[in-house]
Amino acid sequence: MRLLEPIKVGKIELKNRVMFPPMTTGYEGRDGTIVEQSFNFYKRLAEGGVSYIVLGDVAPVNTISPTPKLFHDGQIEAFRKLADAVHEFDCKLGIQIFHPEYDVEALAELFRKGDMEGGRAKMRHDMVHFIQEVTEEQLNSILDKIGECVKRAQSAGVDIIEVHGDRLIGSFCSTLINRRTDSYGGSFENRIRFALRVVDKIREVAPDICIDYKLPVVTENPLRGKGGLMIDEAVEFAKNSGEIRSGYDSCRTGKPYRKYERYDSGDGNTAILFHVKIYQTDQRSSLYSGILSGTYRHTGERRSTDRKWCLRHRGSGTFSSGRSRLCKETRSRRRKTHPSLYDVQ
Repeated sequence: MRLLEPIKVGKIELKNRVMFPPMTTGYEGRDGTIVEQSFNFYKRLAEGGVSYIVLGDVAPVNTISPTPKLFHDGQIEAFRKLADAVHEFDCKLGIQIFHPEYDVEALAELFRKGDMEGGRAKMRHDMVHFIQEVTEEQLNSILDKIGECVKRAQSAGVDIIEVHGDRLIGSFCSTLINRRTDSYGGSFENRIRFALRVVDKIREVAPDICIDYKLPVVTENPLRGKGGLMIDEAVEFAKNSGEIRSGYDSCRTGKPYRKYERYDSGDGNTAILFHVKIYQTDQRSSLYSGILSGTYRHTGERRSTDRKWCLRHRGSGTFSSGRSRLCKETRSRRRKTHPSLYDVQ
């Protein structure tokens, strides 16, 4: 039963292959600090047997969004309390670090002044033009704030930093959004420059921490998504970026592609995590994942089937589920009362 077997990713060993993927709950305090409701929510997941929990959309700046934030030292203790709690159940804690694709400080100032109409207009403008207008000085400031956030997370006992490859980072990568003509636009190497600088910054301030990279992929025919890379460039990024730089320890995507099935990462160490999208008989989709050391593989087949098929199929090693399913507190109970769902040989 590979689902419950341990697996090593970078320097981290997970006790099993059940992950709680990044999602926003709205349970944090107004400043993004972990409060009692969010603490209890994640602790129950760890108690239920999950080996890896990722807090979604953790901002290194004080955004207007209702997401977790870690932008000042006063928030460290709350994150440390959560890390200590999940560690009691041999569960690893990760934070998905991200920055919005808008001018956070300018927008916050408008709202502080009570200029709601000006704030809304600024948001609409930035969602279209910020990627073209943001200066290298601003990008350097964002990188510094990401670095400070990572330092705080590490001091709080966080085990893994996940890079949110969408939003600001994905917008830079995208040929559909990025129309810059400087060193951050145009060629593939230029468009991924900021993404690699983020990974480098994390590795610089926390050399031993495990880095997980969420790689968004834009689909074609039909076109879905804007932020991220087209499939050929995404594969190139996944194959080479971890080797060219000191790089991430795992990379994953949630898009189904039947065209691509197997790629070697080249370094023999980088764990590439893939998702397979399965359409069940009730027409609701779930995501299933697998980690294979040193390879990128994707089945991406659509069919009416069950969990067992997916976990058996071509060596899938881990399982994760959509937010409507995995966030239910009944999952750990179902694991005990319905063992056949997880009895994969």
